[in-house]
Amino acid sequence: MYRVLVSAPEFLAALKDKVTTPMDAHLMIKHPQQYLETFAQAGAAYITPHTDCIEGDAFVTINKIKELGCKAGIALNPSVPLETIEYYLPLLDKVTIMIVDAGISGQKVIEQTYDKIRRLVCLREEKGLHFLIEADGSMNRDVYRPLYEAGADMVVLGPPALWNKADDFEEAWSIMENELRDVI
Repeated sequence: MYRVLVSAPEFLAALKDKVTTPMDAHLMIKHPQQYLETFAQAGAAYITPHTDCIEGDAFVTINKIKELGCKAGIALNPSVPLETIEYYLPLLDKVTIMIVDAGISGQKVIEQTYDKIRRLVCLREEKGLHFLIEADGSMNRDVYRPLYEAGADMVVLGPPALWNKADDFEEAWSIMENELRDVI
């Protein structure tokens, strides 16, 4: 599955008439509740705040995202246990597992996050839920297979996985697709 991940409402608004894939507003910001309407109006299909930023009002935030006509996601940093989201998991359309500490580029993947993805797959099956499982952070050919085997439905591609492959976007995309084919 392809989707566009953006973090600025102006960028999202500029793309909304140019892309056909769902766009995700990944909100790694304090007080994301103040920006939900802005991102929904800009064209977000998914709005994905971090758990640490909605701890005190997760249900209100998730329900507001859905009231705005968007799908609700949640992002968990590596140190955040799955139990944090267990009570509102049935409301979610997507769970993003950060496989590195958010916001710091160039990190090595925290391999324990593969276990978190496997446990999330089990929870989804046990509870009969249908949310997507996404992995985000330090994507490269070495992590595609372990993420696939762990049960991730999709991954977020940033500079290491895509933009640093070639100056030409089409060429970079082709390189990334070939890497995926080679390892999966």
